[in-house]
Amino acid sequence: MESEFTMLIYLTGVDDDCPLDPKLGPLKGGATRFHHHRHAALDVEPRTGLVCLHWQLHDCLHEGTRVLGGVKWLLRTDLYFPRLSKVARMAASKPKRTGEGGVKGGKGSKRGGKSCTESLLAETSEKKSQK
Repeated sequence: MESEFTMLIYLTGVDDDCPLDPKLGPLKGGATRFHHHRHAALDVEPRTGLVCLHWQLHDCLHEGTRVLGGVKWLLRTDLYFPRLSKVARMAASKPKRTGEGGVKGGKGSKRGGKSCTESLLAETSEKKSQK
Protein backbone atom coordinates (compact mmCIF):
# COMPACT_ATOMS: atom_id res chain seq x y z
CA MET A 1 0.00 0.00 0.00
CA GLU A 2 1.28 3.50 -0.83
CA SER A 3 0.94 6.92 0.76
CA GLU A 4 0.31 9.88 -1.47
CA PHE A 5 1.22 13.47 -0.70
CA THR A 6 0.79 16.57 -2.79
CA MET A 7 3.41 19.30 -2.66
CA LEU A 8 2.54 22.83 -3.72
CA ILE A 9 5.36 25.33 -4.23
CA TYR A 10 4.13 28.89 -4.68
CA LEU A 11 6.15 30.66 -7.37
CA THR A 12 4.24 33.93 -6.96
CA GLY A 13 2.53 35.33 -3.90
CA VAL A 14 0.73 38.24 -2.34
CA ASP A 15 4.08 39.36 -0.90
CA ASP A 16 5.75 39.95 -4.32
CA ASP A 17 7.24 43.41 -4.77
CA CYS A 18 7.59 42.90 -8.53
CA PRO A 19 4.54 41.24 -10.09
CA LEU A 20 5.03 39.02 -13.15
CA ASP A 21 2.77 41.25 -15.24
CA PRO A 22 2.91 44.92 -14.13
CA LYS A 23 -0.27 45.62 -16.14
CA LEU A 24 -2.22 43.20 -13.92
CA GLY A 25 -0.56 44.31 -10.69
CA PRO A 26 0.29 42.21 -7.61
CA LEU A 27 -1.43 38.93 -6.76
CA LYS A 28 -4.65 39.28 -4.81
CA GLY A 29 -6.59 36.25 -3.56
CA GLY A 30 -5.75 32.74 -4.75
CA ALA A 31 -5.40 31.11 -1.32
CA THR A 32 -5.42 27.33 -1.00
CA ARG A 33 -8.45 26.52 1.16
CA PHE A 34 -8.45 23.31 3.23
CA HIS A 35 -11.77 21.87 4.44
CA HIS A 36 -12.29 19.57 7.41
CA HIS A 37 -15.58 18.15 8.64
CA ARG A 38 -14.87 19.13 12.27
CA HIS A 39 -13.28 22.57 11.75
CA ALA A 40 -13.80 25.78 9.83
CA ALA A 41 -12.00 26.10 6.50
CA LEU A 42 -8.34 27.14 6.68
CA ASP A 43 -6.81 29.38 4.01
CA VAL A 44 -3.09 29.18 3.19
CA GLU A 45 -2.18 32.51 1.63
CA PRO A 46 0.17 32.18 -1.37
CA ARG A 47 3.63 33.52 -0.54
CA THR A 48 6.57 33.30 -2.92
CA GLY A 49 8.70 30.24 -2.07
CA LEU A 50 6.18 28.77 0.40
CA VAL A 51 5.88 24.97 0.27
CA CYS A 52 2.60 23.35 1.27
CA LEU A 53 2.72 19.57 1.73
CA HIS A 54 -0.50 17.67 2.40
CA TRP A 55 -1.99 14.20 2.21
CA GLN A 56 -4.37 13.24 -0.56
CA LEU A 57 -6.90 11.71 1.81
CA HIS A 58 -10.57 12.25 2.52
CA ASP A 59 -9.79 14.51 5.50
CA CYS A 60 -7.68 16.89 3.41
CA LEU A 61 -10.09 18.29 0.86
CA HIS A 62 -8.80 21.52 -0.65
CA GLU A 63 -9.44 24.06 -3.37
CA GLY A 64 -7.89 27.17 -4.85
CA THR A 65 -9.84 30.34 -4.14
CA ARG A 66 -10.48 32.89 -6.86
CA VAL A 67 -7.56 35.05 -8.02
CA LEU A 68 -8.82 38.65 -7.80
CA GLY A 69 -5.79 40.33 -9.34
CA GLY A 70 -2.32 39.62 -10.69
CA VAL A 71 -1.03 36.21 -11.73
CA LYS A 72 -0.76 33.10 -9.52
CA TRP A 73 1.88 30.53 -10.43
CA LEU A 74 2.57 27.39 -8.47
CA LEU A 75 4.31 24.08 -8.98
CA ARG A 76 2.36 20.98 -7.97
CA THR A 77 3.86 17.53 -7.70
CA ASP A 78 2.78 14.26 -6.12
CA LEU A 79 4.97 12.20 -3.82
CA TYR A 80 4.44 8.46 -3.49
CA PHE A 81 6.15 6.07 -1.12
CA PRO A 82 5.32 2.66 0.33
CA ARG A 83 3.74 2.58 3.73
CA LEU A 84 5.87 1.27 6.54
CA SER A 85 5.07 -2.13 7.99
CA LYS A 86 3.65 -2.24 11.53
CA VAL A 87 7.04 -3.33 12.92
CA ALA A 88 8.83 -0.44 11.17
CA ARG A 89 6.23 2.06 12.45
CA MET A 90 6.63 0.78 16.01
CA ALA A 91 10.41 1.07 15.78
CA ALA A 92 10.14 4.59 14.36
CA SER A 93 7.75 5.69 17.15
CA LYS A 94 10.17 4.73 19.97
CA PRO A 95 11.89 7.80 21.45
CA LYS A 96 15.48 8.31 20.36
CA ARG A 97 17.98 9.78 22.79
CA THR A 98 19.98 12.81 21.73
CA GLY A 99 23.48 13.61 22.96
CA GLU A 100 22.18 16.40 25.22
CA GLY A 101 19.81 14.32 27.33
CA GLY A 102 16.70 15.20 25.35
CA VAL A 103 14.33 12.89 23.57
CA LYS A 104 13.84 13.11 19.84
CA GLY A 105 11.04 11.65 17.67
CA GLY A 106 8.28 9.33 18.84
CA LYS A 107 4.75 10.32 19.77
CA GLY A 108 6.01 13.62 21.15
CA SER A 109 6.75 14.83 17.64
CA LYS A 110 5.10 17.98 16.32
CA ARG A 111 2.35 16.20 14.33
CA GLY A 112 1.37 13.79 17.13
CA GLY A 113 -0.91 11.67 14.92
CA LYS A 114 -3.18 14.54 13.86
CA SER A 115 -4.75 14.86 10.44
CA CYS A 116 -3.16 17.37 8.07
CA THR A 117 -5.94 19.92 8.59
CA GLU A 118 -5.81 19.56 12.38
CA SER A 119 -2.04 20.13 12.29
CA LEU A 120 -2.44 23.23 10.10
CA LEU A 121 -5.09 24.60 12.46
CA ALA A 122 -2.89 23.94 15.51
CA GLU A 123 0.13 25.64 13.91
CA THR A 124 -2.00 28.64 12.88
CA SER A 125 -3.36 28.95 16.44
CA GLU A 126 0.17 28.77 17.87
CA LYS A 127 1.39 31.53 15.53
CA LYS A 128 -1.57 33.79 16.40
CA SER A 129 -1.02 33.31 20.14
CA GLN A 130 2.68 34.21 19.76
CA LYS A 131 1.89 37.58 18.16
